[in-house]
Amino acid sequence: VDFALAARRLCRIRHRRRRLLAPRLSAMAAAEASYQNMEPETCCQKSCRIVRRCVLGSICVAILLVCLVQAVLYWWATMKCSATALKNYDYSGGGPENLVPLNSLLVEREPAWWGESFINIPADDAGLATGASTGVIFKTRGPIFNTYVYQDILGQETFVIRDRPLALGGSHKIMRCDGEGPSYVFSEGSHWIMNNIRE
Repeated sequence: VDFALAARRLCRIRHRRRRLLAPRLSAMAAAEASYQNMEPETCCQKSCRIVRRCVLGSICVAILLVCLVQAVLYWWATMKCSATALKNYDYSGGGPENLVPLNSLLVEREPAWWGESFINIPADDAGLATGASTGVIFKTRGPIFNTYVYQDILGQETFVIRDRPLALGGSHKIMRCDGEGPSYVFSEGSHWIMNNIRE
């Protein structure tokens, strides 16, 4: 008697499981049928998919190359700009505080293929030259921003100026190579629109 009762209970459990699994099995069968009935990808669709992937891949590679070139150019322009190189340095031409004379004239040299340079000449309040050059500002072009480095008459780099490409209008950041003092940012800001209109 016990075996018969256990068998009936087992049959009931199996029946309940079949009723519970029936909707799932039918849904899976319908999904498999719809997947099999899908239209195959045409040659045009496949070509478009390949072209999209190639274009996106080319854009990513181009962005990486541009960033890499910019990093190498910035490193090359500021190779001598370090705090260790300026330890116990006398800062000829402008002193350790200003680095350059308070009144200076910038005389542009003839541009070269790799960049431009400007001679720094001390001047008086009237803007007249009062002595020989104290150094040169070298401009290194880059695909994202330009870098300006001041090199004194002893060939030592003392400060760096770089463009800020994401800022509105002309914007530059000035940093000392010795790491002393704060960094300064000069920006046109909202005056950029009026300056372009006046030009």
